[in-house]
Amino acid sequence: MSDTDYGAILRYTLKRMAAVRSEIDKLDIEAAKLTQLFFATLNMLPDDEKQKFREIVQAFKETTTAKETSLKQVIMNILGQSYPRYQTVTEVRDRLRASGFDFSGYTSNELASISTTLRRFSSSEVETTNIEGVTAYRQSTKAARKAKLARIDNFGKDRFTDRFRSRM
Repeated sequence: MSDTDYGAILRYTLKRMAAVRSEIDKLDIEAAKLTQLFFATLNMLPDDEKQKFREIVQAFKETTTAKETSLKQVIMNILGQSYPRYQTVTEVRDRLRASGFDFSGYTSNELASISTTLRRFSSSEVETTNIEGVTAYRQSTKAARKAKLARIDNFGKDRFTDRFRSRM
């Protein structure tokens, strides 16, 4: 018989989780205040200087948003990166793990969440096939073309904002 008090461990863990959530809420408020200060101060600059800072903050927002992206969006990105190759649910899971995707907020297991998400895509978004009895998925040809056009439209923008970010 074990002397470990699992109930105490769980109570402590819940207490810490509540404390962390409280800190996150405080940090969210601080971030909102800093954003307001940034844009209020930005208006004080001459127009030619404003654009440089707008580009830097846009790149920062894109980076932050990428970390907060939904499972569906990340899966679509993975399928787009591997197009035209088909991916099984397990392969998608492995790529999600490798990218650092946080599954802690999901109540079902990773494979079930990914499988459900993949099945919810429309046929205009994702194509399926059967490989050795296992369903595999890839971004549809139409979605892949659309994503490629978007990349072409954005060509060079990342290098441009990176150049300004490195000056800060």
